[in-house]
Amino acid sequence: MRSHNVGYRIRLGDLIYQLFRNQEGGCFLFNKAKYNAAINEEQKYYEDTNKVKGDNKSNTLNESSPQILSHSELMKLLSKQLKVPYEEVYNGIAVEQALVAKANIRTIQKEAFYRCDTSTNYTYFQLCLNSTERVHFHQFYKSKFPKLIKDFKEIDKKWARFYFDTHVFHRQVLPSLSPAS
Repeated sequence: MRSHNVGYRIRLGDLIYQLFRNQEGGCFLFNKAKYNAAINEEQKYYEDTNKVKGDNKSNTLNESSPQILSHSELMKLLSKQLKVPYEEVYNGIAVEQALVAKANIRTIQKEAFYRCDTSTNYTYFQLCLNSTERVHFHQFYKSKFPKLIKDFKEIDKKWARFYFDTHVFHRQVLPSLSPAS
C-alpha cells in the first residue's frame, strides 16, 4: 500500500476508504444514494464497534455530532465532485462558480473565495453578486436547503458573504453540485 493511501484510510475509515478504492474509476461518492449508504454503513460500523468495546460514547456520524472535514479535505472532495484539478479548487473559483450556477446565476466569480471556520461550524463564501442576484441566490438556497444559510453580510455593492452551516453544506449541498462546464 502506498504511503498516501494510509493517510486516506486513517482519515476516512476503512469502509469508506474501501468504497473509494472499489469505485476509483467513477464518481461514486457523489451519487447521493451511494454517498448516504456509505455514511450509514460507516455509522453502523462505529455503533457496532462501540458496543463491542462497551463504550457508551457514540463515535457515529449523526446529526448531533457530525464529522466535519477539514478545509483541505473538503477541497479534495470538491475537486472530485466538480471534476476539476485540485489547484482550481484551491487557487481558483470552481466551487464558487458551481454554487452560483446551481442557482442559475451566470456571473463570473473572479476573486471570489470561501473559508471554513471550525470554531463556529460555518463555511463562508464571499461572492460577486449584484443586489438582484443576491436575493435570488439567498431564496434559491433557502428553499432547497432550509438550514444551510446561517448569516449574510453585504460587503459592498459588488460583494456579499454567505455563511453556511458546514455540516449541511457537506451532507446536502456538496453531493448535489454539478461539474463546472
